Amino acid sequence: MFRSSIGRRSARGRQPQSESVGFDGCLWVDNPGNGCFPLLSPASSACSVSEFIASGVRHSMVSRLFRAGLLRSLSVFVCAVLLAAPCRAELVLDPEAAPFAVARFAEATQVELHDLSEGGMETPYYPIEDMLEKAASGAFEPVETRHIGSGLSGVANYVRVPIRSISDEPTRWVLASNRSPGYYFKAHLVLDDGSAPSPPVFEFNFATDQWTDDDVLLHTEFVMPPRSAGYLYIAYESLNGGAPMTIETVDGYAAKRRAQDLLLAAVVGIALGLVTTTVALMATLRRSVAIYYAGAVLSGLIVVLVSEHYLFALFPQILQWGDHDTILPYAAAAGPTFALLFQRQFFADVGGTGKFLGHLNLFAGLSCILSVVGTLEFEIVPPEVVIISLALSIPLITVNGIVALRRGYPGRWPFFFGAVIFSLSFMVKVLSYEFSAMISSREASLVLLYSIALEAMFLSLTLYLQVRNLRHLKEQALIEQVETAKTNLRLAQSMSHAAHDIQQPLSSLRLALSSSATLDGREQDFHKAIDYLESIVSRQLAAVGSAHQPNTGHADAATTDMVEPFEMNVVLRNVAIMFSEEATRKGLKFRVVDCSAVVETNVFAVTRVLANLAANAIRNTQTGTVLIGCRRRDNVICLDVYDTGKGFAEHEIEALQAPHARNGDYPGKGLGLSIVRTLCREHGLGFDLASQPGAGAHFRVRLPRPSPSDR
Repeated sequence: MFRSSIGRRSARGRQPQSESVGFDGCLWVDNPGNGCFPLLSPASSACSVSEFIASGVRHSMVSRLFRAGLLRSLSVFVCAVLLAAPCRAELVLDPEAAPFAVARFAEATQVELHDLSEGGMETPYYPIEDMLEKAASGAFEPVETRHIGSGLSGVANYVRVPIRSISDEPTRWVLASNRSPGYYFKAHLVLDDGSAPSPPVFEFNFATDQWTDDDVLLHTEFVMPPRSAGYLYIAYESLNGGAPMTIETVDGYAAKRRAQDLLLAAVVGIALGLVTTTVALMATLRRSVAIYYAGAVLSGLIVVLVSEHYLFALFPQILQWGDHDTILPYAAAAGPTFALLFQRQFFADVGGTGKFLGHLNLFAGLSCILSVVGTLEFEIVPPEVVIISLALSIPLITVNGIVALRRGYPGRWPFFFGAVIFSLSFMVKVLSYEFSAMISSREASLVLLYSIALEAMFLSLTLYLQVRNLRHLKEQALIEQVETAKTNLRLAQSMSHAAHDIQQPLSSLRLALSSSATLDGREQDFHKAIDYLESIVSRQLAAVGSAHQPNTGHADAATTDMVEPFEMNVVLRNVAIMFSEEATRKGLKFRVVDCSAVVETNVFAVTRVLANLAANAIRNTQTGTVLIGCRRRDNVICLDVYDTGKGFAEHEIEALQAPHARNGDYPGKGLGLSIVRTLCREHGLGFDLASQPGAGAHFRVRLPRPSPSDR
């Protein structure tokens, strides 16, 4: 036989009789001798069917049909089909099936809060008689959420759990709140043996009691008599109304808590290690950005450690359990504030987040802090305002990531993912206080810890990409500077070499003017003009005196392409005119042998080469002869320069061809042989030199002859 029961208080405050048409979502079966037991429950997979039947019996016509028995056979059929579906039943304390989530078996109701700070334990808070009265009046309703929780509703909660022991001996069990001891908690065990309600198996008032257990989470043990059944009645209140309670074996709970503490310590350690590395790397770029980021991360860690009461366990002499309600809101507001300030400054060097968004970040962060101050210090702002301000400010962290993504900042993708992960996890932690029935505080804390570690990894990758981009930009700038320096050096060397080549014609011109008798008194003017030109040349040579290697620049594309056949006498006779006067004044025999051989190369380059070799030979010869001539050797013409100077050793040959190398103490810049070697290399001419100390030197330049068809 079936009957229905409303399971909740009627509008007039009376409990309906069993024949009323009210329905609590459960079908009850009358079992003679054993009372009634629930056949279907809203928490089972048959909830939709039972709710359909319940909604149907509320209509007057269907109600009359149901009472007339026309629908009873259909109800029996539906119930028989769905008997295999799980239903809300009593919790059977089987160690093999432990642990048990209380919310799966519990019924709950809400009552007004008491002032726990007055009267101590002399005044009973939430007495068991009140709970039993609520149960008798049908105030308890099945819990249909993951956890028992009421959010920031400012109410206390009554919970009752039907339990049964199947053991033949007394068994010890742990009722675990899985929450920190920052709230009131009381539990009664009421057995079905008809005995009077026992004193509470556990009672803790955070306002007057001090939690001294090594385990920072609130829990208690109770003993279940053999083959007994009854109810656990629980009264609690907390900041967010959440109670992810479980019933576990003593050994199982101890092992679980060790594993949880180890996991939390490992995650905190990893997060701190990654964050420390990231902050150190960031500090090398900008110290203010590192401070903001460290503030955001430390605020998140404080939120976790405070909400789980690990911070109070670490510093029991400094912090009290009552400080929880003060530290947690400030840390929760500081986290997004520092994060927004960090993002506001992170991309400042490459454009930032924009003026409007930057001001919005600053305003949102300050609003979080001010809302907490208004709530805690002045009590003029409701707690919900803090949650709303945080819920509106935290998404800005993701908005900043999107802005970085759209503007193409270096490292934008890992920065975006890090911003999304951090903002979502912080949002989950903040909203867990309002939606405590969906996610527990500990679950939200672990999510936040994991996100801090991941965000540090993504931010480290962002910094790496930024550093790599900066290095690339610096390398590009350095390459440009090097190329500019090379260009300037080539220009300077070209000018210095040109100035060096001009020196000899100027000297020859001065000598010619000195020996001329037909200047009509203008000799002084000519000498002044030559002195002026020589001063310009000397300043140019001094400006590039620090040049180390001659570079290309002696012959540009235009001059290297000016290859033509010419007779060697063109060059030889010009050089003879240029240097004969200088050699005569020095007392040297200067002889240039005519040569009618034809070569095919750049005539200006050959002239410069021979002029430098002749000047070098005259400069390094104190007495004796300087001889210049040509010889035919196969397909080349060998242009030879001999002198009877002091010569040099074989191992000095390479050093003397370097810029500014000189084989003696005489005026000059030591560029002659360097220019000769460079010109020969640029124009494809062979160049050799040989010498012995005290026996003079021999210089040879190999010039190409025209092809037989062109001769």
